[in-house]
Amino acid sequence: MFKNTEDKALQEIERLRKELYLVVNGRKEVLSTKRICEVSRRLDKLIVKYMYDERGVGRKIKL
Repeated sequence: MFKNTEDKALQEIERLRKELYLVVNGRKEVLSTKRICEVSRRLDKLIVKYMYDERGVGRKIKL
C-alpha cells in the first residue's frame, strides 16, 4: 500500500512539473501569473510532503 501511495505522489509531482514546463516554455512573462503560482505552490507542497514521507517524519502538511 505504501508503495502505491508513493508511486501516486511521484506521478502527481511529475505531472505538475510537466504542466509548469509546458505552460512556461521559456516565457519569463508568465512566471508570475496566478495559474503558474498555484501550480508551483502545489508542486512545492507535494515535493516537501514526499520528502517528509520518504524520511519517515510524521509531520503533516495540509494540501
